Amino acid sequence: MDRYTARMTQHGTTQRERIVNRLKTNLNNKLQDNPSYKSVKLNGEETNLIINTSTKPYYKEFQSLPDQKILAGDYVEWADSMWLVLNADSDDEVYTDGNLRQCQHRIYWQKADGTIVSRYAYTENASAYNNGEAGNHTITLQSNQFMVYLPYDEETAELDNGKRVHMSRSNAKCKPYELTRPDDVTYGFGEKGVLNIIFTQTQYNQDKDKLITLEDGTQAWICDYIPVSTSPSTPLPPSSPSDETTILSGIISGNKNLKIGFSRTY
Repeated sequence: MDRYTARMTQHGTTQRERIVNRLKTNLNNKLQDNPSYKSVKLNGEETNLIINTSTKPYYKEFQSLPDQKILAGDYVEWADSMWLVLNADSDDEVYTDGNLRQCQHRIYWQKADGTIVSRYAYTENASAYNNGEAGNHTITLQSNQFMVYLPYDEETAELDNGKRVHMSRSNAKCKPYELTRPDDVTYGFGEKGVLNIIFTQTQYNQDKDKLITLEDGTQAWICDYIPVSTSPSTPLPPSSPSDETTILSGIISGNKNLKIGFSRTY
């Protein structure tokens, strides 16, 4: 009886569990024969996904392997491109499905502590959208705008109104855009989620916007750049003697007479 029970429950203690587990086993055995079975990197780790073709080259639908965790806001590296998981179904008992957007731009910015960070971004032209600023202003600059999608994490969560970044494929000259509308709610699905931002074109500042070379040799424009010294602190030179003469006075107590060959302490 014990042997029979063990054999009947090896795939689950209920009929539903057994059906789900058999489905997972069948998928794992058959997915590798699917033409859409692709070798990818998920957040830098080697894995596989089912990536389906679509009519739009920058938009893909995906299906994960059974028991594979994938979240909105994750990065998928595939086909020599970086893709952002824009949506991922939270009903993942068997597998997770969702969609990807191809990232066209890499944004660089400087944190308050001086650290330079970057994220791959999926961007759309947003000139027709409300940029989040009040109206009744006289516009003298170009009014180009980008809607930008980034993974929501500890560093991107710090991005707020007024943050300026370079938005261009070329580094020939700086093209600054100012963050005018952050939205961390609309795509805040699951544990991670996606940050949705509107950047509005602003004016170049030749004193504050700098083209710098990063440690890996990449050149990037950093708007409102603050130089950070990485060399050990140099001790201050000794202060030079003052030209001023200080008048000192004192009182001798005890015997005031001095004798040659005898010491006396005052």
